[in-house]
Amino acid sequence: MTELFLKIYQAFDDNKALFLELGLEPVKHVDKYRGQPLNPAQFEYYDIPAIFIGRKTEWTKVGKSYKGKTMLEFHVVTDATWDTSNISTNKEEGLKNVMYHQLVHYVLDDLETENTGKLQRLDDEPIDTGVVNYEVMKYECAYNDPMITGEEYVYLMIEKLKIAGKLVKNL
Repeated sequence: MTELFLKIYQAFDDNKALFLELGLEPVKHVDKYRGQPLNPAQFEYYDIPAIFIGRKTEWTKVGKSYKGKTMLEFHVVTDATWDTSNISTNKEEGLKNVMYHQLVHYVLDDLETENTGKLQRLDDEPIDTGVVNYEVMKYECAYNDPMITGEEYVYLMIEKLKIAGKLVKNL
C-alpha cells in the first residue's frame, strides 16, 4: 500500500501546473484520513486544498494466495466559500470548485502501481459538516500484497501436448 500512497503523492506533485493554469491552487497537503475535516481542531494545522485518504481492503483467499480489493476514499477539502448560485455576481469563481474536483479525478483516474490495478471511480459525495464543506471521491482497485503473493504461490495449468513428426536436427 505504501507504493500506492507514494504514487498518489507524486501524481499530485507532477500535475501542479495543471491546477495553476486554470487559476486553482494545487493540492498542498495529502495524508491518511483520520477525521481531519470533521474535527479540524483535533489535528495539527494543514494547508488547503488538502486530500485525506481512507482505505479498506477486502480479501479473498485463492489457493494459498490472497486477492485483495481496495476501496479508497479521497476526502477533498477546498476553500469552498464561493457562491455557486445562478444569481451570484461571481458564480465563475464559485464554479471553480466543480472544476477542482474534475481535475482531482483527472489525476486519480486509472492511476496504478506494480501491486494495484487501475483506480476506478465508484461515486462522489458532498459532505457538509457545518464546519466545512468537502467532497468524498470513492475509488476501488485490485490489490496484491507483495508480502503474501509471490512466485511460490503461482499455480499453472499445463495441458498435455501431442507432438507428432520427425526430429530435424540434433544439437
